[in-house]
Amino acid sequence: MDDLSVMAGNALPDLESSVEDGDDRDLALVAAALRDRAAFALLYERYADQLYWYALGRTGSETVADDVVSETMIAALEGLHRFDPGRGSLAPWLFTIASRRIADRERSHGRFWRAAMRWWRPSEMVEDTASTVERDEDARRVRQALSTLSTEDRELVLLRYSAELNSRQIAEILGLSSGAVRMRLNRLRERLASELGTDQ
Repeated sequence: MDDLSVMAGNALPDLESSVEDGDDRDLALVAAALRDRAAFALLYERYADQLYWYALGRTGSETVADDVVSETMIAALEGLHRFDPGRGSLAPWLFTIASRRIADRERSHGRFWRAAMRWWRPSEMVEDTASTVERDEDARRVRQALSTLSTEDRELVLLRYSAELNSRQIAEILGLSSGAVRMRLNRLRERLASELGTDQ
């Protein structure tokens, strides 16, 4: 989901096949970080971008998203010895920490979801005026469609398409079965495709 216009043009493409299961690599990185805190930098590199896009989607603020990534990684580093791979994989553990940090911020500031959900990745390319207008219109249409979703459904969409987690990881975070996550995502893809007037 590097470009919102691609997503808007294709509704919400299924990324399941493109998400690699890195549990073994994560466990090796955790073990290394427990021996040498400097090795935690590798875990940071692995997850910082995903956490950032997820936090940006939840908060609509680049500054807050940066803060959430920092707070999440500090909490993870301090609590890494409590991570139990028997209870789930690392990605859901990190995103649960991030989700709690965001919820804490929302409660403390008296807001839950921002009306404008700026959760797309800004284009790194220089675009002509027509392309910029088209991309902005696509972004507006996607935000409009997402604003009609319940809080739970927006969370599901953000975890899948902004954070690019797979169904198993999302299931761990939300306390659902993988099958339930896939079923809800399929329903949401159909609904959003219909609202956006695009093919799935």
